[in-house]
Amino acid sequence: MSPAALEKKPPPTLHLERASIAILLGRESGSGLGRLRSPKPVTGRLLAAANLNATASYHQTTHLWKPNPGGPRTIAEAREIAEMNGAYIEDDIHFIPVADDIYDQRFGDSYASFGQVKAKSNATAVPWRASSPTTSAIMDHTGKINVWVRQSILDSDQAITAVFSHETFEIEILREVFQRNGGSLPAGVYYDLTRAGKADNPHWQAVDHGDELVWKIQTGSQ
Repeated sequence: MSPAALEKKPPPTLHLERASIAILLGRESGSGLGRLRSPKPVTGRLLAAANLNATASYHQTTHLWKPNPGGPRTIAEAREIAEMNGAYIEDDIHFIPVADDIYDQRFGDSYASFGQVKAKSNATAVPWRASSPTTSAIMDHTGKINVWVRQSILDSDQAITAVFSHETFEIEILREVFQRNGGSLPAGVYYDLTRAGKADNPHWQAVDHGDELVWKIQTGSQ
């Protein structure tokens, strides 16, 4: 790949109106379930001391995720491929591959996950950056945003593009929403912004963004 091909592209247009304005006004973002992207049930509920996380799911291009003839990519290769295909990835995002069986046990049937935080109630404040190694937050105390990726995603350049661009698009929306709200959000609001099946929330928009980039690969228009 040439240096020009791997040059970081500007961030995508982020459609923040519903999410950020609703939060700033103290209202729930989005409305209704709208177009459910899969017959899978929406997983994850906010319980006492529950783990909250943002997960990638419900992509409509999985039939286009073809195995690479040369086998799985490394994380470094995957990152370059995703950027070449249109993903915007900030330097503070750190991808971590996880064997599928271990991933299933830890994160369920999603493709990737970030924002592992614990909250005792919907009102618990979720910070953007952790203040110590033991603080739950989106970004750890070293300034790194960890994204755990199902190992089998690295088998396909289309899957890499969909999932990496989904996660980073969602992160960039959340980054701005957190900034507009003083660096933290109530856990219930964070969950609504990241849960699957919530019409027009950042997760929903990120699914569309990832699938759009895969379709561009398919049509040769990226």
